[in-house]
Amino acid sequence: MKKLNGVAHNIETLLIGKITTKEKMLISKKDLIYVNTDGKFPGGYKAVITSSSGTSNNSANYVNKVASISLLHDNDIVIIEPNGKISIVYDINSKHNAIFITERCNSNCIMSISDKVVLRHIWGRTKSYKNIAQIFDNQINMFIISW
Repeated sequence: MKKLNGVAHNIETLLIGKITTKEKMLISKKDLIYVNTDGKFPGGYKAVITSSSGTSNNSANYVNKVASISLLHDNDIVIIEPNGKISIVYDINSKHNAIFITERCNSNCIMSISDKVVLRHIWGRTKSYKNIAQIFDNQINMFIISW
């Protein structure tokens, strides 16, 4: 899983969203995370990720000063933590995406979500297999849930 770091602002819990690099004129942008290099902070998005060191004058959720921002692509799925860590959990350019959701496995596999807080957040937000698949546009190669 690719990880990036930046400085988080107004983010108090884990945020999960889909990356977009184009400003959308949609009414509902609440699941999109806008990525840019010019320090823009348009409203309506779940969060903004920027490589700029600029700050927002409104109460938007954002992460600035992110190096390697070029690793983020449209339709990637990311988790943003309150400490500014960004994890790419679904890489749109990868042919090897899989989702493993488990809370009782103790095998310590490197591809497993080991942080139970992250797991509970994902499961609490989705509540069903159908909703999980919709978040990832039904492009999941493998989907395993175990308890």
